Parts: sequence; C-alpha cells; structure tokens
Amino acid sequence: MIRNKRIMRLAAAILCLAVIGSGMPVYAAAEAAPEETDPLPETYLLQLEQTEHGELLADGTKEETRGVVAGETVILQAFPEDGYELQAWETDGTEWEGKELEVSFTMPAQDVGIRALFVEQKVEESLKGQETEGEPGKQAKEQPKKAEALEAPEETAEGRAQAEKDEDAPEAVPEKKPQLFAAGLRGSIYIQNSGIIQYPADFGNAYEWDYWVDGNRAYCVNPQMAGPESGYYSSSAASEISNQALAKVLYYGYGGDGDITANVIGGDASRRHVVTHTASAIAYGDPNPYYNCTQAGIDAANQFYAAALAQPDLPAGSFRLIRIHAAEGMQDIAYLIIDIQYGNLAVQKFSANPSISDNNACYSLEGAVFTVYQAGTDQVVGTITTDADGYGHLEHLQTGSYDIQETTAPKGFLVDSSRHTVSISGNTTFTYYFTDEPGNDPINIFLFKRDIETEKPQGSAKLEGAEYTVKYYDTEMATDPAEAGLMEKYTWVLKTDENGRAYLDNAHKISGDEFVIGLHGNPVLPLGTITIQERKAPEGYLLNNTVYVANTILQNGSVSTTNLPNDENYAATEQVKRGDLEFIKLDADDDSPMVGIPFRITSETTGESHIIVTDENGHVSTKLAKHSYQTNSNDGVTDESDYSSSFGVWFGESDPDDNKGALLYDTYTLEELSCSANYGKDLLVLSGIPVMEAGVSIDLGELSNQTIRMKSEAVDTKTGTHTIAAERDARIADTYILQGLTAGRTYRLAVSARDAKTGALIERNGVPVTAEVMVVPEGSSASATAELTLDTSSMEGTAIVCTAELYWLDQKIASHEDLLDQAQTVYVPTMGTTARDGQTGSHTGSVREKITLIDTVVYTGLTPGKEYRVFGTLMVRETGEELLADGKPVTAETVFTPKERDGSVELVFSFDSCALAGQTLVAFEAITCQGIHVVSHKEIDEEGQSVHYPRIGTSARGAATGDSQAAVSEVAILTDRVEYENLISGETYLLKGRLMDRETGDPLLVNGIEVTAEQSFTPEKADGEIELTFVFDATACRGKTLVVFEEVYREEVLLEAEADLENETQTIYIPEIRTTAKDQTSKTHTGTIGTKTVIVDTVSYSNLLPGKKYRVSGKLMLQSTGETLRMDGKEVTAETTFTAEESSGTVELSFSVDSSSLWGETLVVFEDLYREGLLLVSHADLEDEEQSVRYPKLGWIVTGGGSGSYRAGRVVTGDVAGMLRTVEGLGLAAAILVCLVIGRSRQRRACVVKEESYETKE
Repeated sequence: MIRNKRIMRLAAAILCLAVIGSGMPVYAAAEAAPEETDPLPETYLLQLEQTEHGELLADGTKEETRGVVAGETVILQAFPEDGYELQAWETDGTEWEGKELEVSFTMPAQDVGIRALFVEQKVEESLKGQETEGEPGKQAKEQPKKAEALEAPEETAEGRAQAEKDEDAPEAVPEKKPQLFAAGLRGSIYIQNSGIIQYPADFGNAYEWDYWVDGNRAYCVNPQMAGPESGYYSSSAASEISNQALAKVLYYGYGGDGDITANVIGGDASRRHVVTHTASAIAYGDPNPYYNCTQAGIDAANQFYAAALAQPDLPAGSFRLIRIHAAEGMQDIAYLIIDIQYGNLAVQKFSANPSISDNNACYSLEGAVFTVYQAGTDQVVGTITTDADGYGHLEHLQTGSYDIQETTAPKGFLVDSSRHTVSISGNTTFTYYFTDEPGNDPINIFLFKRDIETEKPQGSAKLEGAEYTVKYYDTEMATDPAEAGLMEKYTWVLKTDENGRAYLDNAHKISGDEFVIGLHGNPVLPLGTITIQERKAPEGYLLNNTVYVANTILQNGSVSTTNLPNDENYAATEQVKRGDLEFIKLDADDDSPMVGIPFRITSETTGESHIIVTDENGHVSTKLAKHSYQTNSNDGVTDESDYSSSFGVWFGESDPDDNKGALLYDTYTLEELSCSANYGKDLLVLSGIPVMEAGVSIDLGELSNQTIRMKSEAVDTKTGTHTIAAERDARIADTYILQGLTAGRTYRLAVSARDAKTGALIERNGVPVTAEVMVVPEGSSASATAELTLDTSSMEGTAIVCTAELYWLDQKIASHEDLLDQAQTVYVPTMGTTARDGQTGSHTGSVREKITLIDTVVYTGLTPGKEYRVFGTLMVRETGEELLADGKPVTAETVFTPKERDGSVELVFSFDSCALAGQTLVAFEAITCQGIHVVSHKEIDEEGQSVHYPRIGTSARGAATGDSQAAVSEVAILTDRVEYENLISGETYLLKGRLMDRETGDPLLVNGIEVTAEQSFTPEKADGEIELTFVFDATACRGKTLVVFEEVYREEVLLEAEADLENETQTIYIPEIRTTAKDQTSKTHTGTIGTKTVIVDTVSYSNLLPGKKYRVSGKLMLQSTGETLRMDGKEVTAETTFTAEESSGTVELSFSVDSSSLWGETLVVFEDLYREGLLLVSHADLEDEEQSVRYPKLGWIVTGGGSGSYRAGRVVTGDVAGMLRTVEGLGLAAAILVCLVIGRSRQRRACVVKEESYETKE
C-alpha cells in the first residue's frame, strides 16, 4: 500500500490537534490514502498466429492483430482437432511451461506474437482405466491385461462449495477473471490498486487496499508495512510458493472460488474482505498479523482462519499460489490462480472367471452399481450402473482425483468393496476396468459317507469305495431338476475314501466332465443346483437310493452350498450287513453236553468281543436269544454262576435291533473261556469265522476238548541247590514237566518269584520278577525250564518260592501255586558280625603296638555238611580303605562246615594300633562255597562290626592367667582341657593326669609327692572335652617348665595316652626373677652419701611369654627394721613396663634416694613382676646381698676434689699426721664451700665411702 508522506504528516498534525482539543484517543491508520492515479499506459500490438490441427482465440475472437494496453489481461483459448492435443504455447518463438487449453495472458509493454502448437494425441491405457477425448461414449468391450493399479494422487479435492457473491460488494471491487500466472511470458507484471476498503467500526479505525494482479484478487500479507502502488513491476518479483494454509485462506476467503465467509463471518463485503486480509497475514506467518485490529477483529479473523483450515485441501495441480515482493520495505502481495477443467468417468465390468459365468443363467454383468466419491472423503459425487455388457459412465467431473467403489454387484457376482482412486483430466473420458469374481463354492469335503447306526464303519465293513453320481444344473431349485425335465450342465462320478469322504477333485473322480476351476486353480461349485445319488455301495453295506438335492447360493456377499450331505449333522448314510452263528459243546471223554461253558466271540477287525454261554444242551446261538434282552450282560460277569445262555449279544455301538443279525459284517474268532466246568481241560479256539451275508447264521457244528498236569523244581543256577547267593544278579532255574497237552499247540508258561512267607511278588527295579517260556509239545507231554533273575543283595533271610501259570491263547488253563512246596523254594542266607577289641572286650580299642580284634560271624541259611570259607578284612571307616600293615591288608580267614543251617564262627585279627588313634576299624566279611560268593557283610557304618580307637589332645592353662603361664603361689591352680575323639557314648572312662618337669623328664614332686589329678566320665557323644584341675604349691617351682601328661582308661585298661614333653599345648611356664642393686655413682653395692643419689636395680627374668606385656614394680626396704624406706612420708618405689621379646631378659629400675641420713644403713630392693594386674612372682629377701646397697658408718671418709677419685682411710686417736690430713681436708671443704657460696655454685663434693672391711673400735 502507498502512503503519501505529506498528506500523512498533515493528517497527523490535524488529527493530533483534533484529539488534543477533543480529548479523544489517537488511533493510527492501517494504510495511507492512495496517491493520485498514474497516467494511462501505451497500447501495443497482439498478433495471433494460427497453426495446423487446431484453432487459437483471444478473448473469444480469431482477430489476428489487435491493440492491447500494457498490463491488460487477455484470455487465450486453444481448440485442438479430434485426435490432437495441445503441445505447447509459444511467444515470439519461446515455448511456455504448461499445456492448459485456456490461459490468462497479461500484455507486456511491447508488441508480441502468440501461437498454439498441436500434436497427435496418444491414448494411454492402464490396468484399471484409460482416458479418451470428448464426450463419454460406449467403448469397445475388451478385457484389459493385468498390470499394476493406478496410484492415487498425493492430494485430493473434497467437494468444493462456492459461497454466493455478496450483493453489497463495493463497485471498486471488480469481478475476478480466471487467469494463470504467466510472468514468464514477459518481463513485467502489473499490480492494480482498485481503492480503499474501510475496516468495520467494531474492527478498528483503519482501512486497507483492494489489490488485483493480472485480473486475480490479491491480498497484502504484512499489514504493518506500506503496500506497493499500482504499476508495472519486474516479473522477478513474483514467485510461486507452497503454503497450503495460505492457499486455503485465499480459496475459501472473500472472492475465492470456495468462499465461505458469508456463512462463517456474515456481514457485508468489506467485513469479509478485512477478515480474509487478516487471516492471510496469519497464514503467511507475519509477526504482527492483527495490526490495528480490535479484539472483535482478532476474534473474527481467528474464527475464519480455523474454519478455512478445516476445509478440504486444494487438489494438487488445480491451483498456483503466487507471492509478489515488489520492493524492500513494502509488504508482500499473495494471490491464487485456479485452473479447473472437466472430464468423464466410465466403468467396464468383466467376469474374473468367464469359465464359471459365461453361458450360465445364474450370472449377469448387468446392474452393477458404482459410487463415485471425492478422493479421500465420503462425499458422494455420483453413481454409475452397468448395462448387460457391463458398461456405465458418469459425465462432467472436475479434473482431479476421485474414489470409485462398487456398492452393488451384478447377479451372481461378489462385490468388490475396496475403493480405487482415479484421476480425471480435462476433456477426456477415463475408463476404469473392474473384474468381479463370479460367486462359487470352493467346497472342501463334498460328501460324508456315514454308517446309519453309528456314523462310522463297523466290523470289517468299509466306507471306502462308495460311488456317487453328481449332476449340476444352472438353475436354483429345491427339488431334483430332472423331475422337471431339465438337463444337467455337468455330470461327475465320485468315490469315497477310507474315511467315507468324497472331495471335488480328480483323486476322487471316477468319470464325468471336467471340473469347473476357480481362480486359485481348484475345482469349485458354480451357483445353481446339485443332485447326488449312490450308484454302488461300499464293502459290507447295502445300497442307498436316496437322491440328495443341494443348492449353491450367493447371499449377503457370501457363497455357500446348502443341503449338501457333507457334515456330521447331515451325511449320506447306509445300513451295514449283519448275521449270526451257532454250535454245540461236548466233552471229548464221553460226548456229553457241557453246560454253562463261556465262549468269547471277538471281531478280528476291531477287537470288539462279547461272551456267549452254552445252555442245558450245550447249544449256543446268537440268533435265538433276543439281542435286546440283557444285552452283552455276560461280559461283565465276575462270578461264573452269574453267566446265562438267555442274555442277548449285540456287536457295534448302536442300540440292539431284534430284527437284525447280532454280528456285524466281519471275520470272528471263537475262544473257550476257563471256568469250573472245564477246569483242567484244554480250551478251544476257532478263528477266521466269516459273517458276510445279511440275515444268515453260520453253523459251526460240534466242538469238544480234554485235561493237563504239572510238576516242577526250583534251584540256584550256580550251586544247583536250594540256597541262592545274595547278589544283584542271582538266578533261579525252575524246571517243569507238563502232561495232557495237545500236540502242536503253542502254550505259554509264566513263572513268578514270590516271598514264601507272604506270597507277595518279588520285584526288581519296581517290576515283578517273572519269566515266560513258550512250549510246543510234539505229543501229549513236554518239559520246559524258566530262568528268573533277581536282585537278592538285600534279601538275606528270605525264602523264595516259584509259582507258575500255563496259558493257551492268553487264557490260563493250569497253574502250580503251592507256597509250601519245598521243591519250588530257594533260600537267601544271612550274615551278621560282632567285632570287639581283644584287650577291652568291647567296641573301644586300646592304642598299643600289639593288639587283637575278635570278630564273631553269625550266619543263617547255609547248607549243612557243605564246606564254607569265611574271609575278613579290616577297613578304616574314615578313609573307606583297607587297614595296611607293612603295606599289606590286615585280614583273617577260616574254613568251616556247618552242622545246622544257622550258626556262628570267629575270626581273629592281630595288628599294631598305635597309628589308629581317633580312627574306627570296621570288619568286612564274606562267605563263599566252592569259590562261589554266598553272602557278605560290608557295612562301613555298622557299629556291631566296628572298634573305635580313641585319641586325646590336651591344652594346659594357668587358672589365673588363662594361658600357658602360671603365677608363683602357694596354691597354684592349673586346668588341663582334654579333647577326646572316637569314644563310645554311654560307656564310662577314667582320665588320669600328672605334672612333669621338662628339664628332668621326671614327675614334678612337691614335698616329695607327685602332682596328679583324675576324673571319670561318661560321654554323650563320641567327641567332646573334659577338664582336669591340678592344685599345688608352686613357690618352689620358680623358673620351672611343667608338662601335663594325660591317660584314658576303660575298666583299668589303658586306651590312649598323651605324654609328649615337647608338646607346647601341654606346657606351663612358671616365671622367675633375680635382681642386682647398685649405687649409680659407685656402681657397687656400697652406697654414696648425699641428698640426691640413685640406686639402679637390674632385674633378670626367665620363663616369660614372648610378646606379652609385663610390669616390674620395686620398693626399697631398710634391712635393719624390715620396713619400707620412706622419704617425706612416702615409700621410695620405682616401676617399669615392657614387652618381652624373649622368654628371658633383663630390665632396670632406678630409685632416687636422699642418703644423707643413711649412715651405717643397708637398703634392700624388693621386686614384683605383674602381667595385666596379676602378680606372677616376687623377689623379697632382706638377706640377699645382690639386692642390697650398704652405706658406711660415720668416721670413715675420703677427701678429694670435685673430680677424680679419693683415698679412704681410718682416723685413729693420737695420729697427728692423720689428724692433719683430716684438718686439711676439712679446711679444703670449707674453702670449697665458701667458693661455692660466693660463686653461687651448688656443686658439692660427695664423700665417697670406700667399701672396705674393718673392725669397729671405740
């Protein structure tokens, strides 16, 4: 939009003054008023150049040359001849893009020549459709080739609705002329500003421009910017853009082809124009689209914008969206170019399978209905209905994409409910080829053959092989069409398979026409009527003459065949053939009738069997007894007295029918069953008895039989005796002699092993131990041996008896089952042992170099008078291996001959048990006979076979310390914890202990008596512990190392001892300390007189525990009084703490002493050794010189200087020289004292007492 700056400034000034004067708010105008109209443009020549095969018009005329004002729009139209189409537009030799038959051309500011080029039209075909020129006509009916279906266009147009033009539109808004953007034809475009459109009062106090570009209504899309003025602009300012939202706003906005503003917004043209203008800015993405709008204007713009976006998208290719950017700083202009053309849609319907539908009265191509929709929507455009040739069409469709869907199929055909997308081009007819599948039934099972009684074959009758004639009629009737005189279209003869089924395929067809084949290559039934009739019954059945009528129909889009006898509920049925049999039973010895003898009749095909019984005349007949009376009740009889010859017999699963034979079509076996009336006689069996005719009874004549005897003996297969070894694979041979058999017959002898005491079957691995032997006698007698394999390893003491049953044809005809028959019994021997120590006579052994072990072996089940050998081996329970002596197993054996079946024998083992402490020996024994193993006893955990050798271990501790150190005390207490192993719980033992001196190896004597302790105990478990306590006077044991020796006894027999002097766990250390006290200055036992002197006491210790922390505490004692030395009222003491690195060592204590008053006294150091507060040992001897420091008496002095040593001597009365020396000394001492006082030196010269023996003199 163009603003006049001067007018704006003047208007602004006037407005400001008006507002200031009136007090009203100031609103900015949306756009400036237009400047004065530019002068008219010049006129240029437009020349039309006609070409071959078509005609060119400009604004509806063929005028070749005319004058046109620059910027004016000219409508160009091209009309190709039939069979030709527009190839291109051309301007002054330059071709345009596009082949539209009508275009809008804007006249440039120059002369221009235009022509249209035409070429011969090419008709394209596809799978589903083809386009043809002109009006839709009926095309030649031709089946298209198979190919890929046409793809639907990317965008579709849903129904376009154009709002009515508002009658109140301002005159300044001219009608829009359809025109395509064609800036490429010239170098400039013309923008026309047709006037001002004022905002409605409720939208704001503003206005906007009414723009047109090349005859197309345009909208500015940047409201806050200035708009371009009317005039020519370079074509480079115009560009095609992609913005579906903006395209919808322009299309459905005011002046668009789909204008909806009258319905959505209402009001006059200005209101709808302003709303479209604001919505265009929103769609364009302007940052301030609501410029100068009130809230009402904003709401209206948003309402229309949402409504426009909710409309269908514009079809691709039906529009072009143009944006003009006239200059920098000016707003962009957008407008929409619409190009809509019309075409036609035709449908050609074909049958997908003509072999089914052609020449068949049940099918027709006429009457198919197709519904045409806007592509991608449910908006119906129209419908197409086909004629008898399957053709139909719909005219005058806008170009674009449509969906076509078959909604009603023609007669006999299945509807194709899927949608197919097509594209309609201008001035062409698009033909879509549809193929519908003719309705048919790809029937799987065509016919079920069923037994009328049970629905399945009975006896040896078969459902296989039945033959049926099948006829097809192309009509729909509920009765046989042949009765109405109609001829069948197809005939087939089918046969049933082993399941009684007939399929519509060549495998089941015997003869007839070719099958009708469906699309999948398999036989199908066309729509119509089918009749089925049996022409040949299968084996064992009677012929069924029923004619079955079925119909194949199409209903609700689904094809089915009704009334076809091909399922469980409705099948083709037939009656099986039935007959009977009869015979008389006689005793072979006297030909007398045998009454109440049961016979089993068994079908050799199905195995079904039932029992019949001879009457008082020995006669049997399945026909005479009513089938329905107590039918097959003899089958369930458990007590033979309940058998009855009057009970009926019936084979098969159907209800008995007295009017039919009892036996099915089949071959039967007749078996005589064992009962009391025929016990001991051979049983009869007849097989292969045929029942093949309906209503016929087979007479077997007279039947008879005879008796059987049995004798047997069972022995061990290895020894040939009635004693069998205890082993996993023991074998018994049971030999039978059979008499009274029938030569040539095959008998089965079944032998079982039983417990003679209980009669229970003996099992191996959970399965009864049995054996079977087949016996085929050549005469009336035969012998047979059955071998039984048993696991007797855990059956010691069991008596095993063999029983036998004789079978013929699986019926027991004789048996031998006497549990007391010794000839049929074998015994499994037993063996038990009791091992005891030869010294203790119990299961506890003594640990020593030479001992014996006696094992008493008790046996049962051996054969008296038979020589046996018993062999024993000693085993170590803990390792499970043999006990070795000098690398060889320790064994014992003896040979004996028992006088009775049960008895005992002893084995004696000799060996050294010193290395067996803590272990248990178990005696393993085995008894053999002639080198054959008979029985053994090898239970490693069996206590009766075991001897336990104990082991003890000790851990001695001081009661006060809790470890291997003891304190020196008059009442010292030691505890020795003895851990024992492998004792026998419940037996009583005695534990003895004594203390040993490690240095001498002798027992410790206190006051000439050994220190010992002992305690008896009865362990609850094999392993445990017990404590011994030793109490003694340890004051004489300073520095000794004691070792505890322990011994375990049972009934005064020594079992085990622990007596190792070097065993640390048995050792107790008693400490000792010694001291040497010396004056620190003299380094002797003679003390120095002075106020500050030091005594150093060196403490020597022994028998301490390395790594333990100790404390030595000392105090000074006056020898003369025996009391503690006190200074300033306190005892003079010293102490130190140390950790012993070795068991022996030294440590020093230092005592500070003022000895100036100790002339003539002797100090003795007393020392105590502590550990963790416990006094271990003391050294407190007033007479011990090593602990003493002596101080000289007055009268003995030595003079000397401050350094060096001094001489000592005696002062004697009358000794002038000595006196002088003394005076000299005193003088010197006085002088030194003066000097020290003067020099503030506190050095003093001590008087050193020389240790020298002397005599006291008055």
